Amino acid sequence: MNAIKNELRTTQGERETLKRRVIELTTQLETKSKADADTMTAIDKAELLEAELEDLNVRLDKCESDLEAARTELSELKSRNAELEAENESQREKLDADRSVMEDAKKSLASLHEEYQKVQSKLAQSRGALGAQDDALSSGPDTSQTSVDSPVSEKALGKQREVQPPTPADWKKSATTITTLQRAVWRLRQEKVALEKQLSELKQKLQTLEEENTALGIKLHTSADVASELSKLHIAANERSVNTENKLHAVEKELKRANELIALREREKEDLEIATRSVELARQAEFASRIKSLEAELSDLIKARDAALAQIDDWEENRGMWKRWGEAMALRAKQWQEEARKARKPRSVETNVHTKVHLEEPPPLTPPAVTTMYLSSDMGGDPAHTRKRPHDMPDTNVDGHCDVAQYSSDDTIQPRPERAENGESGGRKKARFENSVTGR
Repeated sequence: MNAIKNELRTTQGERETLKRRVIELTTQLETKSKADADTMTAIDKAELLEAELEDLNVRLDKCESDLEAARTELSELKSRNAELEAENESQREKLDADRSVMEDAKKSLASLHEEYQKVQSKLAQSRGALGAQDDALSSGPDTSQTSVDSPVSEKALGKQREVQPPTPADWKKSATTITTLQRAVWRLRQEKVALEKQLSELKQKLQTLEEENTALGIKLHTSADVASELSKLHIAANERSVNTENKLHAVEKELKRANELIALREREKEDLEIATRSVELARQAEFASRIKSLEAELSDLIKARDAALAQIDDWEENRGMWKRWGEAMALRAKQWQEEARKARKPRSVETNVHTKVHLEEPPPLTPPAVTTMYLSSDMGGDPAHTRKRPHDMPDTNVDGHCDVAQYSSDDTIQPRPERAENGESGGRKKARFENSVTGR
């Protein structure tokens, strides 16, 4: 029982030690699970990079919105420029048409001017001829003048012709011709005025078109400047976007490194947890198996204790029987001594023959079964030494360690050292019995 108690105390001590070890490992795991300075620095850097990335994204969105607005404005300006170019082209076509009309008007004006000059010359000739006729009429019928309408024949060239007086038909014809010429001159003057007015209108239109063309050129220059500015803004936005992408790649690399570091720490923590749990499970399995073995040993020891207690009762009863037998044998030995002492007295031969003392022999006892038991070294015996003893008699060896006997039917029952007989009392009884036997 003391050995079992000691084993249980040892097991409880090991359990307490394991509990303390589990607490220490839990503390270490919690300490390792906390983020260290490098991890916190990486996390702070990642947060700063994320904030900078968000700022860059905001700025990039703003640049993209400005770029979209500039593109929209540029497309509007391009469409307006296309409209203005189309309008300019139409105005140019109109101007070309007006120029062609002006050229035609100038040509017609020149032809009219030539015709006017011809009419003026003809009118002057007619007036000269009329004046000459008037002079001839006023000077007399002898004055030879050529008629205005009378053609000069080839025969009359170089010769004087007789002047005939104008007839009323000639006067009427001359008046009609003058009236016709005057009407033609008035018509030509009206046409000239209309053409000059149209020419002035065309000049005004041309000046207006030139002014519009100048305004369109200014607008085109302005749109070109705006387009160049927009292209510069677009280039700057592209550069900013490239820089932002580079920073974004750098931030992604930093975040990747931080994530790899965090994943490595997580894997280390998981490996440590798995190792700790495996060690704990192995310890628990070992303790469970040890507890089961101890429980099995305890049950075996309880069975051995019960069997030993039952055997002790048998041994006590046997001991009493052997004690009574020893006392009876001692009493019988005393009787034998008395009878032997009486028998030593001198008697006659006949008397001795007839009165021979027949000593009473002790009752025959069947020797108990002897079992050879090999004492193990942990029970205080020598493994190379064997001892023969009765099956149901306790060991009375004074020199060795006293152990309880075992049943021959059950070899698994271990002897109990605590139930052994006292060596000294057994030795005294054995010596007294031997002395009584030898004294007989």
